[in-house]
Amino acid sequence: MKKLLIALLVTLIPMISFSQNYTPNFKKIKKEVNKKKSELYYPKLLERFEAADTTLTLEQLQRFYYGAATRPDYDPYSFGDYSELIDIFKKETKETKDWQRAEEIVNEKLKEHPTSFRFYIYKHLIYENLYGEDSQQTNDVILQLMMLSSAVTSTGDGLSEKTAFYVTSVSDEYGILELLDLQSVGQSLIQKNKQSYDCLQLAENIYGLDALYFNVTICMDQLIKKFGYN
Repeated sequence: MKKLLIALLVTLIPMISFSQNYTPNFKKIKKEVNKKKSELYYPKLLERFEAADTTLTLEQLQRFYYGAATRPDYDPYSFGDYSELIDIFKKETKETKDWQRAEEIVNEKLKEHPTSFRFYIYKHLIYENLYGEDSQQTNDVILQLMMLSSAVTSTGDGLSEKTAFYVTSVSDEYGILELLDLQSVGQSLIQKNKQSYDCLQLAENIYGLDALYFNVTICMDQLIKKFGYN
């Protein structure tokens, strides 16, 4: 995990410092990722991402991450049951067969949620124990987490509502915090100008940050669509 943290810190801090404040246009993205002959066609992006393709551009990574929210099965609040995976992690002594079963579960979950920070973090832990810290499999997962992070940090620096990180699930907020070795001590939902933001108050940290802001408008819109909330 230490290797992952170092890799993410080296990558993320410069990205956050020089963020481009890219604003996802989900209607436009939906059209782009559904054009079969386009390099932005979602199945192509998914295949390349799963292969940890280092030639994916930032534009393609943005379409991959935010394009997941335009899929018919998009549900930012439902990740199904993965209690068996948690039970494996809780075991004091884990055998190879336990890690192999954990790999099966997390890969199934990633088929349903291909941009989930949480499941890629789990996958990293599994691969470290199953294949080794310096294995190609583990390094590929680190790369995939770096690519997901680059898409999110291209939307802002997370230091204010105006420069909030756009995420496609609340779970990703906490995944990003874990990657940055940050701990949340409080959360508040802010709704302003037809936008929704999560403000996560932070425990004392090496960056001197008091809070991080996440734009969760796409998540709230989906919640309203699903349950008809006002």
